[in-house]
Amino acid sequence: MRVTDEPRHIDPRAIGMAAPLAAWPLSARVFACNRGIRVARTVRRPVATGAYRRWTTATTSPDSPEVDDITSPKDARRAAAGARRMAEDAVETADVLESAAASTSRQNARRMARYARWGDGVKGFMEPGLLRFLLTIDDFHEQRGVFGALCEIGVYHGKSFAPLALLRRPGETCVAVDCFDAQEHNVDDSGVGDKNAFLRNVEAAVRECMGDWGDEANEDLSDEDEDGWLAVIEGDSTAVDAGMLSDAAGGPVRIFSVDGCHTAETTRSDVELASQCLHPEGIVLVDDAFNPDWPGVVTGLSEWCARAKGTDWDLAPFAIGFNKVAMCRVDRHGAYLAAVRDAGKCPSGARVRKTAEFLGWECAVLSHGWIATFHANE
Repeated sequence: MRVTDEPRHIDPRAIGMAAPLAAWPLSARVFACNRGIRVARTVRRPVATGAYRRWTTATTSPDSPEVDDITSPKDARRAAAGARRMAEDAVETADVLESAAASTSRQNARRMARYARWGDGVKGFMEPGLLRFLLTIDDFHEQRGVFGALCEIGVYHGKSFAPLALLRRPGETCVAVDCFDAQEHNVDDSGVGDKNAFLRNVEAAVRECMGDWGDEANEDLSDEDEDGWLAVIEGDSTAVDAGMLSDAAGGPVRIFSVDGCHTAETTRSDVELASQCLHPEGIVLVDDAFNPDWPGVVTGLSEWCARAKGTDWDLAPFAIGFNKVAMCRVDRHGAYLAAVRDAGKCPSGARVRKTAEFLGWECAVLSHGWIATFHANE
């Protein structure tokens, strides 16, 4: 592996930024290996500046659907309904988490609340209610002393990666894996990622949602020893092995989101990688497992689970919701299921509608409003 300290400067004007960011340009060290994979690690962490703003964007307006190929009034009404549902969910989630933050002084609840209001301006699809579930997992990890990296395969423009960055604790690393411009690896056209937009959005999310609002934890994250908190692995995820990812992460991963290429083959490979790099008490989130547009995901996941059953890498699903399946080590299934159920009884937790069996395991089915099922693919 070759390391170069050559700085990489990014011109904000070249990536379509509405306003300059104080922390840009970023310098990076680029790690090159012999399989066409590049790992870039930030050398200087973005400094949180500026005031928090409530954003209203075109994507939340019923008159401005995000898709370009709407051809009928019926299509327009469906897209507008999805936008309204998302906007309503974002407001509800933000209000609930702000109330929880005020009553318990939970910094991460405050950050998630800000992102619920702000993050709709980031291109991509994520139900705001997922933030409540992520907060439940983060609280569970804090209670049990779980420390580790946060990673996502298939970051697109950073919409669902940014919340992971906001949950990061001092000393933890965030790892992003995406083929970005190397679209020959995106064989099913499941989303064309944009590295410049991704970096811009994560930078802005950190600044806007962890700014100067008395967030004491943010001061810890700004220390000199926090340089290099973000690692970007650029290339085909199936060519990334556990050693490479663990090296970028600086250790095991406590939350690993899988949202890359949606073929069965790639899903099997990505879940395998996540399992090999997972903290003993970490979780894996598999996106689009029940999305009818991407049957390869549930096919690949089922095949991997059947193959891994009884091995040290085996995973058990414990929650379903927000277009995702959450999985953990088999011996932690009961603890996670109980944690999600208990959190569902609190206003700030993701509500549990019922339990159901999936792949032979009891799972909490979260109340996610079916936004993903009916509107994600339009």
